[in-house]
Amino acid sequence: MAHATVVKAPNRLPVLGNALALAKGRLNYLETLAPLGDIVEIGVGGQPYYLINNPDLLHQVLTADSDKFDKGRFFEHVKLFLGNGLMTCAKAEHRRQRRMIQPAFSQAALRQYAAIVAEGAEQQVGRYAEGQVLELYPELQRLTMVLMSKTIFSGDDFDEVSVSLADLLPEFLKGILRQTLMPADFLNKLPLPANIRFQRARTTIRGAVGAAVTRHLDTGQNSTDLMSQLIAARDEHGAGLSHELLVDQVVTFLMAGSETSASTMSWFLYAMINAPELEQEIAEELAEVLQGRPPTVADLPRLGKLNRALMETLRLYCPVWFQTRRTITPVTLGGVEFPVGRNFLYSFAAMHRDPAAFPDPLEFRPDRWLRPTHPRNVFIPFGSGARKCIGDNFSMLSNALVLASFLQRWTFSREGGQEVKAFAGAVLHPQGLRLRLSSRQAAYAVAGQPRRPGPVR
Repeated sequence: MAHATVVKAPNRLPVLGNALALAKGRLNYLETLAPLGDIVEIGVGGQPYYLINNPDLLHQVLTADSDKFDKGRFFEHVKLFLGNGLMTCAKAEHRRQRRMIQPAFSQAALRQYAAIVAEGAEQQVGRYAEGQVLELYPELQRLTMVLMSKTIFSGDDFDEVSVSLADLLPEFLKGILRQTLMPADFLNKLPLPANIRFQRARTTIRGAVGAAVTRHLDTGQNSTDLMSQLIAARDEHGAGLSHELLVDQVVTFLMAGSETSASTMSWFLYAMINAPELEQEIAEELAEVLQGRPPTVADLPRLGKLNRALMETLRLYCPVWFQTRRTITPVTLGGVEFPVGRNFLYSFAAMHRDPAAFPDPLEFRPDRWLRPTHPRNVFIPFGSGARKCIGDNFSMLSNALVLASFLQRWTFSREGGQEVKAFAGAVLHPQGLRLRLSSRQAAYAVAGQPRRPGPVR
């Protein structure tokens, strides 16, 4: 590409730079900077951060020159709380862990996990009652935490513990983001109520996971769950994962998997409310393919409308609204040289709304995925390169299965007149979204006619 342009973000304050604007505006603020140039310099606590807006430059960072970067300051904070698992470990350790853990996400393993998710989803969505009102995002946080727990510890009682842990999840993730955006690290160590709540959540979550890992090791379970796969993992020297690393991996999968899935499914259902004809079409597709039985992973290739709507949800409402990298050797991006120690920001969510790649980017149009025309490196909801999310395929399978179960059983309508807002916390999620459920059976045609979904009420 031609030489990149590097511009400074406007309205920089003394000492704080643009930190307050970033902390307050978050994704909205990053989107306002996207048109300014390929790389925008943001001041954060006296340090420059470089926001990458050009997809070709980001592709270079994540793939061709990935060995010249570590994950940066944000993940240093995350590592303090999630441990040294696959998401947070350094490059050399990441290679070792990735090779060890990759077999746990083989196609055969994914089919086993999908069966666990499908059964669990049927149980969970079947517990709702006619007319029940759901605070959607918190409810899906709890549901996905249970399903992730069942996938990791099938046969264990951890899924019951996970319901209470889901209540701690918002405080835990909010604390990680808050501590990362603090202009001075010493503020995170003060005995402030928010810091105390965060440390309590961290201790409780890691303690519960550690106890579950110990039980699994002590009983010698050898099943189809993810925990058994992680225990069986070996490196080239025959060494396995230590107890501490097993806890780190499980906490990472629980936090990252449940939170991003809850966000994606919440936005999917929000989109269905605003597109009732599409929701009707997906319900008819489910009725035709499933014929009244629960969905399985084998059904997913035939659910084209649902899959395209899920892809469009990941584009318009990508859960991961920002990531960081930091140079560990000098690097040249678009003809601009950056020395060691330079911090970079990038936003999948902002890039997915680039009108040059996606015409009418703020419109929810699943059929744009019938014949995609965007460059491959523009749509990367799970990242790219060596650090791409290892659970990307599992996430797509599990989200589709849960949504199929939900839409097969329930119709839904907005409850209350409050505005739904997008909140960029640890992930991008909707606030103020409440749904009232109605049985889809009640929407079928009159007796004696083929079972067909009726209109959304």
